Amino acid sequence: MLIKRLETTLLLSYYESLLSLLQQLCRTKNGAIHVLNAGLFEAVRDSQLFSADPDIGIDIDNADALRKYYDLLLSVLRVIVCAVFSRGLHNEQMKEQTRGFLTENRPSMVGIFKRLAKIGGDVGAGHDETLRDLAKAYTALVAATDFLAFEDSEVTQFSRPGLFS
Repeated sequence: MLIKRLETTLLLSYYESLLSLLQQLCRTKNGAIHVLNAGLFEAVRDSQLFSADPDIGIDIDNADALRKYYDLLLSVLRVIVCAVFSRGLHNEQMKEQTRGFLTENRPSMVGIFKRLAKIGGDVGAGHDETLRDLAKAYTALVAATDFLAFEDSEVTQFSRPGLFS
């Protein structure tokens, strides 16, 4: 058990170091372009890190595991935010990729906002700051890409009855 915990701690430290390096690379436009072209969004999708539903998919009784999960989510989101803003939102492809990320990970985003608002149970002590930072990162991406307006237009487009159907 102790060895397993040590291995997990070392692995998480390794991931944090790599994500910190990626975040530093993404601070410049060229660095962000290279990280994005290397498949940042695809790697995040393949990791399925954001597919865990905080409402039902995480053992809430283990506060340390939940804290580590939120810390890892935050590190990945910081890389994404840094890459998106450094690349520039004037680029329509960048907006589309970011909207796709938000659409795919909407349950995670909603779960974070619910936890921050203390809907669905208490998160436990020590998570508030990380949850606030996660919510800020999601909010930055949502605002920068006009995600809510985009999503509203998608819903309207699919719910509008056709004339000849």
